[in-house]
Amino acid sequence: MLVSLVHYAFPFSSRPFLKYVDLSMNNLSGTIPPEIGNLTNLIYLDLSMNQISGTIPPQIGSLARIQALHIFENHLNGSIPEEIGYLRSLTELALSTNFLNGSIPPSLGNLNNLSHLYLYENHLSGSIPAEIGNFSISLKLIFNDNNLIEEIPSSICNLTSLTVLDLSRNILKGKILQCLGNISSLQYVMMSHNNLSGELPSSIFNLTSLQILDLGRNNLMGAIPQCFGNMSGHLEVLDMKHNNLSGTLPATFSIGSALRSFNLHGNKLEGNIPQSLENCQQLEVLDLGDNLLNDTFPMWLGTLHELRVLSLRLNKLHRPIRSSGSEHMFLELLIFDLSHNDFSKNLPTSLFQHLKAMRTIDQTSKEPRYRGDSYYHDSVMVSSKGLELELLQILTIYTTIDLSNNKFEGYIPSIMGILLRFAF
Repeated sequence: MLVSLVHYAFPFSSRPFLKYVDLSMNNLSGTIPPEIGNLTNLIYLDLSMNQISGTIPPQIGSLARIQALHIFENHLNGSIPEEIGYLRSLTELALSTNFLNGSIPPSLGNLNNLSHLYLYENHLSGSIPAEIGNFSISLKLIFNDNNLIEEIPSSICNLTSLTVLDLSRNILKGKILQCLGNISSLQYVMMSHNNLSGELPSSIFNLTSLQILDLGRNNLMGAIPQCFGNMSGHLEVLDMKHNNLSGTLPATFSIGSALRSFNLHGNKLEGNIPQSLENCQQLEVLDLGDNLLNDTFPMWLGTLHELRVLSLRLNKLHRPIRSSGSEHMFLELLIFDLSHNDFSKNLPTSLFQHLKAMRTIDQTSKEPRYRGDSYYHDSVMVSSKGLELELLQILTIYTTIDLSNNKFEGYIPSIMGILLRFAF
């Protein structure tokens, strides 16, 4: 049953000494009453995960002592009121997953104590105000899935305690800031699905705390700095798919690499697949498809015992796929795509005998889940019935083999008959 938030207006008026109000997840509807501004002693207000509509009343700027303001996952519209900039004690502001529009008010730069700013999944437009760089202890800026334009302000580099920067799925342009490499605390940098251009700043690869770097679907160009291999000891995800990167793959992946997902699909990379990838024993997803790689099949990748997704499609890989003497190759592989290359001769039966995970269904799993974590979901390009599809999220139970558009000869190995799904 929906309960109108308007009915709470009188309690708001008659209880000015309230300090904590948590009405989250109560199926509330209606609008936020202007009387909320009477709660001048309020420290914590949570109206999240309801069905509240209307605008944020400017009277909210009267809550001078408030430290946490959570109104995410509602149906709010209109602009973010400038008056929120009066809330100098605010440490957390969460307005995400609404229908807010207009620009981000520069007055937010007055919130010197703000550590978490969540504005994602709205309809915010305009540029990111330079005043954002005034935050003194900001830890997380999450602005993804909006309509933000123009260049990323260099003032963001003033946020020396920043750990999470998510600007993905906007319309941002310009270059990636060289000064981001000075924010040594950065752990997650996500700027995918924008119009960013220019070369990769080598300074980013000096970030010793970085775990996720997602720059996919931009207009980045130039070579991947060879010093990238130096950060593979702590970097877990590198996603730069669908850019205009050229040159060769980095060849300096270090022993003990933490890399779990490596996606460079849809660039102009050439040369060999570096054997130092053998050092990435945690690797689960490797997508080098749709490039200009010129090599033979890297059977040694089979020693990566966590590898679930291997896509080398649409390259210039050639020659026969040689058999391996080991019985412990590609045991966990679920997506295997070698389509649109120049492989020739017979298919080695031994290769498909190794694919244990494709022959069985995990009965212990309670329900399918997606690969990745709360900040990043793996994706992969596949072909289904002649159509090119991007799986934006990969279910752990999804399996496919695609060997189509090569120059294979001879018989199809009989072992293929017990695999769950394949295409020639």
